Amino acid sequence: LFSESPSRVVLCVEADTAEQVRRRAQAAGVSSSELGVAGGERLVVRGLVDVGIDEAEAAWRNAIPAALAHA
Repeated sequence: LFSESPSRVVLCVEADTAEQVRRRAQAAGVSSSELGVAGGERLVVRGLVDVGIDEAEAAWRNAIPAALAHA
């Protein structure tokens, strides 16, 4: 769902510390942006994905074995 190139990282922080993280990044000359909110029982990317966490985890855990089974 996202790319972490050598010049990019994704952080997940508590809502009450997000502004402090943004200020520290800015002070260090690092740009930042808020991507969304984490929590709940579903993985939702509006218009793209809406699945339960259990279903998403099963797909992730079984992706390589499933690919190798058909190789």
